[in-house]
Amino acid sequence: KVETSRGRLHAFPPMTLQPTLLYGVGLLAVAWGNSGTPGFLQDPSTARPQPGMLQDDMSSAGQLSDYSLGSLGPLFQLLGTWKGSMGLNVVALPQYVPSVGATADFVLVTQNYTETITFRPILGAVLNRGYEDANQYDPSGQLNQTLLGVTYTLHIHQVSSDGKVGQLIHAENGQWLHQAADGIDTNWTVGRMAMIPHGSAVIAVGRSTTKSGAQVKETMEALLESGAYSSLPQNLGIAPFGYTDPYLNSGHDIEHPIRLLIDDIGPDVMSMEAAQMDITTSGSGGSISMLPNPRAQVFNEAFNASFWVETVKDSRGRTRYQQLQYVQSDFQVKFIPDCQARNADLDCLIKWPHVQVNTLRKVKEFGCGRHRCSDKLPEIR
Repeated sequence: KVETSRGRLHAFPPMTLQPTLLYGVGLLAVAWGNSGTPGFLQDPSTARPQPGMLQDDMSSAGQLSDYSLGSLGPLFQLLGTWKGSMGLNVVALPQYVPSVGATADFVLVTQNYTETITFRPILGAVLNRGYEDANQYDPSGQLNQTLLGVTYTLHIHQVSSDGKVGQLIHAENGQWLHQAADGIDTNWTVGRMAMIPHGSAVIAVGRSTTKSGAQVKETMEALLESGAYSSLPQNLGIAPFGYTDPYLNSGHDIEHPIRLLIDDIGPDVMSMEAAQMDITTSGSGGSISMLPNPRAQVFNEAFNASFWVETVKDSRGRTRYQQLQYVQSDFQVKFIPDCQARNADLDCLIKWPHVQVNTLRKVKEFGCGRHRCSDKLPEIR
């Protein structure tokens, strides 16, 4: 029923509503009709902005920035496809065990895995416009942040003890960003945004440094000595006897997964140069967002990672191969065994590290193609 301008109601035959699309500037309008096939008021393949509707602060369309793919900094070396079958995943998962006493237990999962990651450039310089000091009232000037970045897609499959590739155990996509021109936050130069299919999204930021191969190995050894990426649960309180036996009696050195990176770095340390990227969710701008169920079951308190993009060259300075090594860990918190209250404070939470390490080789270069590495990128506004 439709009300007319005279206030009278008219009944129309029942009809199946189908969408018809109207294209304008930044607008997708829908018209409705009773035809079996939706129709376009304007052919979308030839749609053009309506006269007088286009407004912009640039003198011409397609404004180019001062940046190129070569401005990606440490992220430029990531471009391409990487593969590696030296991965180790160590994580404790909740497991209900019927008993007279406490029923909340865990099962320790350790997996070797193979991984494929592909990095592609974002073919634009992202401009975040704003004011000096983010003053929204009476700013003293303009402050524009510029971000450059790459997208990535990764897949991880389990590898059996006899080397056979098994089922998919992880899939992820996201972006790495390089802060080419600072905004109000000058405390980071690189950041990672990851979408995890368990129902979480991670933003971790940090800095990159340039190191020799010898310095990379020294850094890994220092991390091993400090226990920074130990897989053992922390803040156990008065844990029952044998609580960590699954870690200590696994038959493998899973307590310190980073040891694998030291073993797998290879014999070419003296002819290696690397970009090290350290990121965390604990700094300014870092965050972990989770869907309600995983947040309630195994809340992720923090995520930390170190990546090394390593280039090995020959005596003439030509690249022989490129290698990507990383260690990453997120802390999943749960109540410790001697804390029964649901409203227990943070001192009553175990920190369960979920640790991953892997070493990959670049198997396919990106190749700038028609987008030459020196071409100026358009501004994404």
